[in-house]
Amino acid sequence: MECTEAGRLFGVLQDELPLRAGVGYQVRLVARQRGLRAPLRVGLMSGDRPLSNVVKVTPGEDWTTVELSLKGPARQESGQLVVAGEGPGTVGWVPSR
Repeated sequence: MECTEAGRLFGVLQDELPLRAGVGYQVRLVARQRGLRAPLRVGLMSGDRPLSNVVKVTPGEDWTTVELSLKGPARQESGQLVVAGEGPGTVGWVPSR
């Protein structure tokens, strides 16, 4: 995915995840980037509202496996897993199991 606008957020989300209160989540993704001026941000969100800590990761130009932990929300609710970068730049990622 490529973004040519400086400062613009771009990325992908996995929608409608049933999140349990106080449960931690392990995330593993394989990512690479070119030209980003800021780290990728990974977190659980509900719209614009964060439901977890946001982890910043900086993959290189080669495919890199990134494993991280996200603390779940204080109460049970639905949310999204968000992977976002800030342009300009190019990002590629693959969820991993």
